[in-house]
Amino acid sequence: MPSNNIIEILNQFEGHLHQLSQLLDDERDALSRHDTDALAALLEAKMVVLKQLQDPAFGPALAEQISITPAAERAELEARHSSALVLARQVRDSNLVNGKVLHRSQKSVSDLLNILSGKSLDGLYGTSGQTVAAQERSSQAIARA
Repeated sequence: MPSNNIIEILNQFEGHLHQLSQLLDDERDALSRHDTDALAALLEAKMVVLKQLQDPAFGPALAEQISITPAAERAELEARHSSALVLARQVRDSNLVNGKVLHRSQKSVSDLLNILSGKSLDGLYGTSGQTVAAQERSSQAIARA
């Protein structure tokens, strides 16, 4: 029978991945509904789970522990670990999809603002967090000084 410690770590790893997968599904739904309140809450929940997944016990240390387990027990642990890594890749892909949905939404808002304002806006906010128009005014003020 495999070490209870390794099983517990695998259970936690799989649990966190399933939780993150569900949060990403909920996020995609909130993105489609443009529900900013839900998105804010989901972001906080995702950050908690992501922090938990950064535990070193889930990284190379887990694979190392599995590799030194007796051969009779190792196959089961390796299969579970492999399955968890597949789920991790699915979670990563789901996050990429959500990022594309968010980018498309931001592009739509930007395009609508361009149409309404009659001006081309490269982005709603610059790298400093100021709006593009505010950055242009501050640049003009510096140029006049």
